Amino acid sequence: MNIKIVTKHSYPMGHAATNRLRSYAEELSKLENQVEILIFASCISAFEGKVNRHGVLNGVNWYYASLWPVIPKYKILRGISKIWGQLSCLCYLRKQAKANNIDIIIIASSQCVLAPLFYRQSRLFNALFALENSEYPNFVLKRGIRQVVPRLYYQRCVFPCFDLFILMTKHLIEYHKRYGNAKADYHLMPMTVDLKRFELPPIFRRDIVSYIGVNSIDKDGVRDLISAFAMIADKHPGWILRIIGDTGRDLQVKHELEEKGIIDKVVLMGNIHRDEVPRLLCGSKILALARPSSKQAEGGFPTKLGEYLATGNLVVLTATGEIQDYLRDMENAIVVRPDDPAEFARRLSAAIADYNQLADVRANGRKIAETTFNASHQAKLLSNKIRELIDLNQSRSDAAEVQAPNG
Repeated sequence: MNIKIVTKHSYPMGHAATNRLRSYAEELSKLENQVEILIFASCISAFEGKVNRHGVLNGVNWYYASLWPVIPKYKILRGISKIWGQLSCLCYLRKQAKANNIDIIIIASSQCVLAPLFYRQSRLFNALFALENSEYPNFVLKRGIRQVVPRLYYQRCVFPCFDLFILMTKHLIEYHKRYGNAKADYHLMPMTVDLKRFELPPIFRRDIVSYIGVNSIDKDGVRDLISAFAMIADKHPGWILRIIGDTGRDLQVKHELEEKGIIDKVVLMGNIHRDEVPRLLCGSKILALARPSSKQAEGGFPTKLGEYLATGNLVVLTATGEIQDYLRDMENAIVVRPDDPAEFARRLSAAIADYNQLADVRANGRKIAETTFNASHQAKLLSNKIRELIDLNQSRSDAAEVQAPNG
């Protein structure tokens, strides 16, 4: 199949959304599908240096259609680049369709203003039109008068366009079913992880509790994690807390660490290269996520959790969203009730003390990554779903052609 994925997220390097996209795109390619990523937004940070507009990696083609791949300083320029990029994608798809039939266009973004134009484009060459989404759109997460127009536009004009919704959680499926057309299909594709990234030579695991995330001090509960660690730091003097990724408020975090007296027991690493992630996570004995309850946590699912589990290390996390649909406390992870730093501290302390006795929990967590969250497995299911819908559409078209003369 010829699969075109349109997104606002950077590729092939980036953060959580890029990791998800790359994990299933590369696996789709291995299934003898032609996969191409079209990026319509300016999404590369200036510090990342020179950016190639197009390339091929692990069988997946990618192309920056935005006016500027690097994020401009001014918001108005970012908006212009995004609209230009979407129009360029439309032109590019038209040219591609003339050379080789396109089977499906997937919008891998919670918000794409010109989605109805992509829908019209898909109908010109009889391709499926799909939305791949891993969280609620911003107009659901944010309140205020400024969100009224976007909310109405997407609910009434955009969501009814799609033939297929590829969604990370059941909550997202329930939400989109309210606004999708009656004939639309829905496919649950939970968080995906590329296990090969974590197949490393044996690494010595140090007495480290690690967290990874970018600009997630509130969304992922970094402040709660710091508070919890501060409560137990004296009890476990040999252990340190390592925060990987720029919190977006590092200066504020450092001030809090000084106030709590643990500045020498917490390492703020800032942003790192994607290829460094497996080594750092595998070298930590415990991987933590103290995500609080929120609308965002309800609809989404932490991509980092797949990476955590893939290391085979002990995972301590809060029971937000649909996490308990997959993980069981003391069976394949340490699952703690959310919004309670003291309870998180108690369970984290117990995990440190009993680490050697929790080998089965660690191994069972790795098994979940190998089965349910395996990108290869999920890509096969998605490929089968797409093929099923293509065959169904073809059958309907053949039936219509047979009936036409009688009409």
